[in-house]
Amino acid sequence: DDQKPEERRNVLSEEDHVPDAIIPSIDEEDPMEPKTELQHLINDLVGSLDLPKPQCISPDTSLEAAIDIMAETNVGCVLIVDGDNKLLGIFAQGDVFSKIAAQDVDLKNTTVESLMTPDPTTLRRSAPIGHVLHLMALHGFRHIPIVDRNNRPVGLASFKQILKFTGGLFASTDGNGAAN
Repeated sequence: DDQKPEERRNVLSEEDHVPDAIIPSIDEEDPMEPKTELQHLINDLVGSLDLPKPQCISPDTSLEAAIDIMAETNVGCVLIVDGDNKLLGIFAQGDVFSKIAAQDVDLKNTTVESLMTPDPTTLRRSAPIGHVLHLMALHGFRHIPIVDRNNRPVGLASFKQILKFTGGLFASTDGNGAAN
């Protein structure tokens, strides 16, 4: 072989060119690198969370029944839906304290529709988890209904779920973003 050593080391010829898509540029994120906690919050989707199925009730449900459902199922809110299961409103523990406690409200004969928050802020499964956290922090929400494209509830993002998620992120690292 009459090739010089530096020519023999060149294992790729021009025909063997590696497409640019395989080798990320210096300013691209390497998909093989582990994500930091912040990247998980920004990139992971609501649909990746283990969200509880929401408790849904009709608008004509009494306040007494709504509160009983919340207590029996240990949830912080119920979603109010119409006959087609489309979201109309939300009734949460905060409503019990701010609209019912120390008031003269007939719980048996007052409907949940009269005290629900109509047309609540919702998100889809495709929303980043960070968006849920942002809305909760910005507006003081503890629950955000997750709906499909027809505005039918498919999940319920709660502050408790987001706290579990973020706690899990930080528990699996040394605090500097490196895995334990």
